[in-house]
Amino acid sequence: MRLPPLVAALLVQAALWFWNLGLLPIWGDEQFTLTTVALPWGEIAGALERDIHPPLYYFALKLWLAVWPADVEPIVAARAFSATCALAATVALDRLWLRNLQPTARLIFLALWTLSPCLLLYGRMARSYSLQLLLAALALEAAARWLDNKKPAAALRFAGVEALLLYTHYLPGLAVGAAAGLLGLRRAPRQALAAGGLVALLYLPWIAVLGSSLGKAAVREAYSLSGNSVVETALRLAFAGVSFTVGEAVNTPLVAAAVVLAPAALGLTAWAGWKQSDVRWKLAALAGVIAYFGAAQWVSYPFVPARLLFLLPFLLGGIGLAAAGGGRLAVAVAAALGVSALAGQTLYRRQEGFLNKGYLIPYGEIADRITRETPPSQALVLVDAFNGDPKPLHAALPPGYRVLDATSAAFPAEVALLIREDEPAAVWYVRSTRDVSPSAVHARTEQTLSEAYEEVRTCFLPYSAVERRMLGALSGAAPPDCHFQLSKWTLKTPSGAEARGASQRIGAVINE
Repeated sequence: MRLPPLVAALLVQAALWFWNLGLLPIWGDEQFTLTTVALPWGEIAGALERDIHPPLYYFALKLWLAVWPADVEPIVAARAFSATCALAATVALDRLWLRNLQPTARLIFLALWTLSPCLLLYGRMARSYSLQLLLAALALEAAARWLDNKKPAAALRFAGVEALLLYTHYLPGLAVGAAAGLLGLRRAPRQALAAGGLVALLYLPWIAVLGSSLGKAAVREAYSLSGNSVVETALRLAFAGVSFTVGEAVNTPLVAAAVVLAPAALGLTAWAGWKQSDVRWKLAALAGVIAYFGAAQWVSYPFVPARLLFLLPFLLGGIGLAAAGGGRLAVAVAAALGVSALAGQTLYRRQEGFLNKGYLIPYGEIADRITRETPPSQALVLVDAFNGDPKPLHAALPPGYRVLDATSAAFPAEVALLIREDEPAAVWYVRSTRDVSPSAVHARTEQTLSEAYEEVRTCFLPYSAVERRMLGALSGAAPPDCHFQLSKWTLKTPSGAEARGASQRIGAVINE
């Protein structure tokens, strides 16, 4: 019996997306998710108001976790929710959009969508990305139907879905809403104003938080790898192109393939979309431009693809349309993307070659080593919060450990004070190997620790030769051998007067 294309795709997706949901370590944003949904219902909104996230995803996830067995790890259950939302997005895209395409284009899309290493990465995270993807697909569909038929009821339906998208994440919500509003003002201005008014009314409980978040985004400076705005723009676009085509778990052949496939895929999508009379393509193009500039203002290059994930269906759909038209180039690109996707999925499962090493930092393993080797009374734990998010380490360490996050230029003085007061037998330093802190905080602290402590360093997540060359070219400095390190600093002298003298020397040097 031959399965319908959608059913076959869903079965394969379920096998891929629900496989070993605990594979990758918990990273910082996922720990924020788990910590937030663990709060009582009445405290979640307040916690999110102090942060930058709207509440719908967190309420939905808390409800989801309430029905899971107690023996299932929360991170596994949370990632299962994301995978389920991704499956729902497949159904929505197929029922609302793909069934109107040529059968060949639909099959090519479903194949590339199912195998997408980008979707495998972000669709399984304990974040709102999959829910954003689902709601953005529904919002774009509702906007397209309204703009096509110009009926007031259609405008109101769009307003309802748009409000849900805004309650999930600001960036796709604002991008899709702005795109629909701009096109709507040309086609049905009164309805556009009415829809905008309804969205504002539905969003009234959270509109002040949205305004505050936009204010933060306006003054925020995203981390820059090169320090040059032109280079950073190229880096963001290149990173997104690699992520959307071959994924973020790559090796040298995949990077070489992405150099060709990313611009080819974008060109084919632009060409195929230009030939379509479907207003969805205009909506997606306009929303994509708005979303990119918003993401560029708010986040650094490794986090741009996640913010633009709602555009992935259009990239793959454009390739499907172009390949279904019989063009040899389009067929070759589609086939190469399929092969590259399989290779990217393999590397993902091996946890190899991730461009964003932050997804692989083994905070749990680091916490286990600290607790095995040093009791709380004898340890001070220093953590890099400039180029990392140490929330998973805080969650993994048992109560009693003194943990100091490096968040400001005053960090060395804070370390000095703790050493003078407590004289810890061991200082654990958990940090990125690249010191992006102001005034080289990490280098200064380590230099001072060396006055009285000796270091044993463990390296995590080694860089490949290609990655080291790229880092060297971008930064202009000799690159490190790995992404992350754990240093155990122990006193060179025994406890007593000599040890106290050593700690005093450390304090004096740091305070200078």
